[in-house]
Amino acid sequence: MTKEPGATSTEPMEHDMPSVGELYTSAGRAVARRWYLVPVMMAFLYYFPTVEYLGEEVFTGDAFSSATGVGSLVSFLLWLLMFFAVRYIASVSTVREASIGEGVGWTRRRGVGRIALGIVTWAGTLIGLALLVVPGLAMYVITHSARFAYVHEGAGFVTALRRSWSLIAPRFGAVAIRVLPLVPLTIAFIVLPTLVSASVFGGYEGAGAFENALVEWVTELVTMTMFGLWALMGQQVGLRVYQHLSGKGTSHSTSVA
Repeated sequence: MTKEPGATSTEPMEHDMPSVGELYTSAGRAVARRWYLVPVMMAFLYYFPTVEYLGEEVFTGDAFSSATGVGSLVSFLLWLLMFFAVRYIASVSTVREASIGEGVGWTRRRGVGRIALGIVTWAGTLIGLALLVVPGLAMYVITHSARFAYVHEGAGFVTALRRSWSLIAPRFGAVAIRVLPLVPLTIAFIVLPTLVSASVFGGYEGAGAFENALVEWVTELVTMTMFGLWALMGQQVGLRVYQHLSGKGTSHSTSVA
């Protein structure tokens, strides 16, 4: 198809995509500027459960166990709320600044669909990996922009998946090269902190109930903090790929319904 003189293409070409190095450097800088979002994202995962878990190691009783069970459920639900609120904030950060209140409000309105989208895409990826590996990796790549279409375009569940397919399928190879490194790096960011913490604090195990609980908590805290940082990193990488493919998120008028 011949373009009219002076016309500009709205579909970015593959060769215009930033290199892997440029992409990850840009994403890393964005995470470094917003590192404070990680404690916010992880707060309810640790503040409440920590008190409960340490107390459970010291005290006993059915009433206390019931209370800690309810508290753990509440803290988990609050964590889900904050987790997706922070990811929303990070997702719109290249367009404008968003407050925690706005992120929480968006999550209350559209969080269920976002969680369902995440479950379906990750379930498909894991099933594909378990069966023949390659289908799982293909599923991971082809659905990678669905979450961003859901946020930035206000797309519904099915529409977001279709939008991701339409954006990525014609440029599958170029996108795969840029997002597949996130898979082994995610595993490394989860496993390595656990191994390091175990080697550092392993000598304290067996010292007592409270000490054991404290060591386990520190290990999990380090691991999940690294997970939080990498979750934001992965999102920033995916966001930049989506912005390039769709042309969205580059102006302050972008809709983030």
